[in-house]
Amino acid sequence: MILHGEHDRYPSQSLQKNNARACLKSKSKWPILVLSKTLSASSMRIPKSLLFTVLLASCTINESSDPAPSRIPEVETTGVTDIRISTAKVGGQIVDDHGFLIEEKGVCWDSVGEPTYENSSRTNDGLGAAPFSSTITGLEQGKTYFVRAFAKNEKGIGYGNIHAFTTATGVVDVDGNIYKTVEIGNQVWMAENLRTTRFDNGILIPEIGSSNEWVNNGDLGIPARTKYNNSDANSEVFGLLYNYHSVISQNNLCPSGWHVPTKNEYELLFSNFSTGTEGRELKASGGLPNWIQTNTGTNSSGFSIIGNGYRSGFSGTFFGLQERGLLWTSTEEDNFDAIDIIFVAESNAATISDYTKGGGMAVRCVKD
Repeated sequence: MILHGEHDRYPSQSLQKNNARACLKSKSKWPILVLSKTLSASSMRIPKSLLFTVLLASCTINESSDPAPSRIPEVETTGVTDIRISTAKVGGQIVDDHGFLIEEKGVCWDSVGEPTYENSSRTNDGLGAAPFSSTITGLEQGKTYFVRAFAKNEKGIGYGNIHAFTTATGVVDVDGNIYKTVEIGNQVWMAENLRTTRFDNGILIPEIGSSNEWVNNGDLGIPARTKYNNSDANSEVFGLLYNYHSVISQNNLCPSGWHVPTKNEYELLFSNFSTGTEGRELKASGGLPNWIQTNTGTNSSGFSIIGNGYRSGFSGTFFGLQERGLLWTSTEEDNFDAIDIIFVAESNAATISDYTKGGGMAVRCVKD
């Protein structure tokens, strides 16, 4: 019987070489004998004790021969915030750079479930190990995405944990405010009061705090906006109040594809309900902060009218917060007045009325 190889005259040398190769392949620490056929100690004419010694010496694989530990960066995805219709913010930080320069870092995302540097959209937030924040753009409305942070050094790319999020739905104004929408009959409406500070073309709408200046703007036909009682907290709940000159401006108060409804469009909205019940069905339900406790609203429509009050065009004084919700239409009554819609907390009906163009009221937009 002969060993693999040419050195059959020195079985211990040939045995060592072949056994070492077997050890490398198997990564075993234990002796492995590689023979062409079964071989006994007597057939090789060497003592059994020597054979054991040769076998043991021939296998030298140990932990020091294993590959070096990974030196790719360790990364953490710190969360997804400020989720909008087409954008979101994602953070990341380097947990351990293992002593190598971070050549590139950022976030990668897709809609499949396992984003990678090579095969997904990604940001580039520079180099170095400092924490970072990325804004991802170009997202689709109401879609679920998967995102994670990454960092790259000369040894490879490390990834953070994957976060899933779903983009917002609705309509967005020029300021980036997102509004819920509701379909009633054949119309699509904003289900929230407008709160933009600019016309759709980006031109700023003057914010007026002073009562005298408010009245003057109305008399002179100058667009203006205000917060109820000049309070930021009120504007967050009730939106902004605009004079009629803002409503009919050629700069467009509503987002592109939307407009301030006419009197006829409100009448079409009301026709979806029994006469005298439209107020109840269109008002937000419950009491504070939207209405006083005696509110009759059920909000079966999802339209969510709230008691935003109004600002007088004669004195600049504020009235009716949480008791009345007044909204402009784009329909003019005459040279001095325009048509508005009134909702009252205790009433099941809605009223079509008119008021001086210098008054401040809320605005709902309807889709073109």
